[in-house]
Parts: sequence; structure tokens; C-alpha cells
Amino acid sequence: MEDTNYFPIPSFKETDFKSFIAYWRTYYNYPDKEEKYYLKPIAKELLDLQDLQLLFEWKNGSILSGLKQKAFNSKVGSFLHEINNLKIRGIVSIDDVRQITPKLTSAIWLIFLTHIIDGEKFPIYDMHVFRAHNYLVKKTIVEIPSNDKKKLAHYENYLTYFNSLKPQIENHKHWDEAMWGFGKYLSRYNNLSNEEV
Repeated sequence: MEDTNYFPIPSFKETDFKSFIAYWRTYYNYPDKEEKYYLKPIAKELLDLQDLQLLFEWKNGSILSGLKQKAFNSKVGSFLHEINNLKIRGIVSIDDVRQITPKLTSAIWLIFLTHIIDGEKFPIYDMHVFRAHNYLVKKTIVEIPSNDKKKLAHYENYLTYFNSLKPQIENHKHWDEAMWGFGKYLSRYNNLSNEEV
């Protein structure tokens, strides 16, 4: 019988996140489309509609299906001018983005759009990052809640955690990759605790 209290996870000092990042980002394995779909568009000062499309396809892992494409067009793409204005002006919180995209109700898409606007302040967030953060803070493995309000509340907690570590994070993309890799690794143990937060 498997010991549910044991996970073969390399240990790091709570204060040594440089080693954590160096180790866990090696588990990040996005396909080779990352350059075209993520790195090039996100680096631009101003986006065009194709850039936004590519970024959301990267986040989705494939082209957007009919319903997702319609949602993208009406809830994100139609606000391109406002999104670029926020990129120029800067943002303080997710609420800044929510005000220009009132129909965007998906927490993950709202957070991702916030990341697109300012990736230095707002790290990427998904089920793997949720799992990694929860484990680092609480030493338990739980899955991301299905409720969007709970996702947004957790993301606020994650932002506080991220901001406390900023002095140790030299490259935010590497941090995002490490959190994704660690959370993906933890997913193999999710049957040990499948409660929702």
C-alpha cells in the first residue's frame, strides 16, 4: 500500500526559490509552438487581434473551438483598443481589466488577459499553478475549484505569495514554468486528496 504522506519531491529550503525554479522549470514541457504563440506576441508593447488570438490559442493548447472562438471574439477580441490602452497606462489589479471586459466571466481567461497586459505583476495561473501553490503553502494536494469566484480569490492569495518572493525571482517566465512543472508533477498524486478548496 502506498504511503499517502510520502511524495518523492526534492526538498528545498523555504528561502531557496532560485533552486526550486531551476529544478522544476525543467518539468515544463510546452510544445514548440511557444515561440510563435506566446513569446513573440506577449513581448509586444501593443497587440493586434492576431496576437491576442495566438496567445489565447497557446493558453487553450489548441485553436479555439466554435464556442470558445465566439466567446473570445465578443469578450476579448472586441476590446483590443481598451486592452492596449491598459498596456500603455498600466494596471494595479484584475479589477482594472474586469472594468473593460465586463462580459468576461471565466476566471482563468480574465487572469490570463491580466497576465497578457502585465506579466511582471500578474503571473500565469491555471490548475497546475493552483496545485503547486497550495502544496507549497499548505503541504496538501487539492484541485482547483470549479467556481470562478473561488479561483479569483485564490489568485489574490497567490499574488500575495508571488509578491513576497519577487526578490528571489529573476525571471518571471522561469517562475511560471517552475510552478507549472511542479503542479503538473503533483497531479500524479491528486487521487490522494481530491477535495476542492
